[in-house]
Amino acid sequence: MSTSRPVTAVNRWGVLSGAVIALLMGGTLYSFSVFAKPFAELRGWAMPDVMQAFGFTSMLAPVAMIGAGYFLDRGRTQLLMIAGGVLFGAGHVLAGLVTSIGAFWLCFGLIAGLGQGMMYSAALSNTLKLFPDKRGLASGMITGGMGAGSVIAAPVGRAMVSSIGVSQSFVVLGAVYAVVVVLAAVLLIRQAPVGYAPAGWTPPAPVGGGAPTAMNWRQMIRTPQFWIIVPMFVAGAFFGLMITSNLSGISQDMFGATAASAALFVSLLGACNTIGRISWGWVSDRIGITTSLMIVFVLAAAALVLLGAGAGTLVLAAGVIVLGFAFGGVMSLFPPLTMANYGPRHQGVNYGIVFSAYALSGLVAPKWAASIAEGSGGDFSSAFYIAAAIAVCGLVLTLLYRGVTARRSAAASVVVEREPVSAP
Repeated sequence: MSTSRPVTAVNRWGVLSGAVIALLMGGTLYSFSVFAKPFAELRGWAMPDVMQAFGFTSMLAPVAMIGAGYFLDRGRTQLLMIAGGVLFGAGHVLAGLVTSIGAFWLCFGLIAGLGQGMMYSAALSNTLKLFPDKRGLASGMITGGMGAGSVIAAPVGRAMVSSIGVSQSFVVLGAVYAVVVVLAAVLLIRQAPVGYAPAGWTPPAPVGGGAPTAMNWRQMIRTPQFWIIVPMFVAGAFFGLMITSNLSGISQDMFGATAASAALFVSLLGACNTIGRISWGWVSDRIGITTSLMIVFVLAAAALVLLGAGAGTLVLAAGVIVLGFAFGGVMSLFPPLTMANYGPRHQGVNYGIVFSAYALSGLVAPKWAASIAEGSGGDFSSAFYIAAAIAVCGLVLTLLYRGVTARRSAAASVVVEREPVSAP
């Protein structure tokens, strides 16, 4: 009788390195607030319209992820990473050249947004399959690459805008993004083998008890926890995308910072986002994803109230640090939460569907907050308070999720205990 053995023949740390490098480029998207005002001034566009381009990138990311997930689950990870990098870079190059707001939405919102979604899905879904023993840490490191991208891009972008202008900056940066992602894909990205398991690792019991999960998207959307996870993600992504897309304007218009100082605050947000993604991944492996998310929502609500009520550089810095750290938790915790509930086999498509929550927040939060500020002389206080209330809703939903999964786990345990034992 032959005995099946877990597949271990792949350099998973090399694949993880390639994923992080690629998403360093993809994460530069979150420094967009540094470029938004220069584009508005250069082209004569209204700021809410410019911010809508960022909203479109967020909206289209899950569309790309769902489509990419279909091919990822069929072994096309490297090809998708290359295609995503080319689209992401080309979208920036073209966005730097066009002169109408509609064309800007098409190039930056559609082309770059689809490219980032393909890169993100290829990096995250494939790599998590190689780290069943360290999913939280791996997710944190991969998504941390996204956060670190804005840390680098914000000061570099600000310096380039001052030197060669915002249009040429987008052209040059887009070319760099494409080249780096393609090289990372060719040299480091490899497909996760089916059935991969690290040597000596024993799979834990699945969420909710019972047999190991391997649900496709049709089965996933029929579970009660799916309809809790999605609005939880909406609540978490809302405050993060609101602050990320508008931070340069918030710093200058509400807190009186210079453009150069505002770029530093964008970098600070990105740095804390990166630290948060890695830290929460590590923490969740020890205290659990649900408990980690509860802490994240509490921190976010407190920081948003502080920013809405406070004034001065210290208040801005404190709020940015806490929100960056909390948003990092949101982005690192939902991928392993999805995999824990529905298994790794269909993670590409499943997480793409869950990620639609991010798209909804991205479509609404950036332009909505900018519109509130435009009608209030640059004051974002009302937006902060509303976002804080949404974060509290996220906390309530997380408590509800904990209750639902606990009841399902208890019910599954009762069923197992009642199963008859076969006679020898």
